[in-house]
Amino acid sequence: MIYFAYQGIVLSEKALIITGTIEIVIMVALAFTGLADPGPGGFSFAPLNPGNFGLATNLFLGVVFSIFAFSGWESTGPLAEESKNPKRNVPIGLVGSVIILMIYFVFVTWGYLVGIGVDKVAGIPTASAFPVATLAQRVWGGAWVFLLFALLNSAIAVSIACFNGGTRTWYAMGRSGVLPSALGKVNPAQEDAGQRDPPRGRRECRGVRVRPHLGRRGRVLHLGERHHDRAGADVHPGQHRRGRSTT
Repeated sequence: MIYFAYQGIVLSEKALIITGTIEIVIMVALAFTGLADPGPGGFSFAPLNPGNFGLATNLFLGVVFSIFAFSGWESTGPLAEESKNPKRNVPIGLVGSVIILMIYFVFVTWGYLVGIGVDKVAGIPTASAFPVATLAQRVWGGAWVFLLFALLNSAIAVSIACFNGGTRTWYAMGRSGVLPSALGKVNPAQEDAGQRDPPRGRRECRGVRVRPHLGRRGRVLHLGERHHDRAGADVHPGQHRRGRSTT
């Protein structure tokens, strides 16, 4: 995980997408199998009936775990400076991830409960073995080890996501002086790569002034934003061109 984080956002995000996709595919496949081969009580929509929520004595405990299950969606924000069109893509990532995860968790929970058996739901809290693992062993046989593989993928994906969001949060705090300035430095190799690719270099987390600047016609330019001068050339906030200041 440290290796992926050190190599930059492109490699680490690709690794995150691959591991996360593998996990989701395996868990959704198990849910489909549970729906196709239901346990005691047969196929049922009862787990989706809000009227049955009152039967869940540990509902509030489940809410606590659901909060941790959703953690990670907020990591989209710290990656804004390294993304294309962050004003558009970051809100889409934030809201979209919550909606997709909501649909995913509802569906797989329904599939697992039907596969375990709606008549055996009351025994889940006191089960001696992990009920989802028991379901995988019943419907997949020896292939239930794919469930363990999904859990391993999940651990790797979570670690990468925490590294991506956490390191950039530390970087921003080190850059602003809240944390030691050593945390406000980037990998020189990645910085050089950004200089060879100017459009990407402007998105790197470096050398961005904290205060806003005024562009032409008094318009406020926010962090990292560019504008065009009258000659049509890109001018970054704080740069000078032909003896004129953009501030």
